[in-house]
Parts: sequence; C-alpha cells; structure tokens
Amino acid sequence: MVKKIVHISSLSSSEARKIIVESLHFLEFGIAGLHYKRKNLTENDKTLKKCLFNLRSLMVQIENWNEKEVNAKRKIFLWQKFLDKISSLCTAQNLYLKS
Repeated sequence: MVKKIVHISSLSSSEARKIIVESLHFLEFGIAGLHYKRKNLTENDKTLKKCLFNLRSLMVQIENWNEKEVNAKRKIFLWQKFLDKISSLCTAQNLYLKS
C-alpha cells in the first residue's frame, strides 16, 4: 500500500482520490485490529496506531478538498505533510514488525 500511495501527488485529483479511498479502507482495518488488541498494546503498537490515525485524518482532508477552494501552496503543504506521515508510518510499521 505504501509504495502505491507515495507517488500519489503526481496523479490527477480523481486518480489520487480513488487511491486515497482504497487506502483508507486498509487504514481502517489496521486501526480496527489495534483497537481489538487495545488492552495489551505495546509501545510499538501505540506508535503505529498514532501514525495510522494521523495519516487517516490527513487523507480525509485531502480527499475532501474542493479544487476551487484549495490554493496551490495549501495543496503542496498537504502533500508534503502526507509524505511525512507515510514516512512515519513506514518507520512505525518496521518497528512493529520487528517486535
């Protein structure tokens, strides 16, 4: 999933939104899995959960933007923030898989 969405900023809005919606389903699944395990969360679980929640909220913002209302600087800022969240998620996921 991560490889698929890292290059999302080079896509058209409709293509990007389609991938974001698909990716949100994966994020929901990951969050639900961690929620189910919530009583026994390790530090790595908590980090991964935080990254998933942060990425999810940012993806919802990007998915819901109106092309006419969002200026270019804001779009660049959101995409950069999105890529930073992906990077954090990759790091958290690697830590999670090692534990």
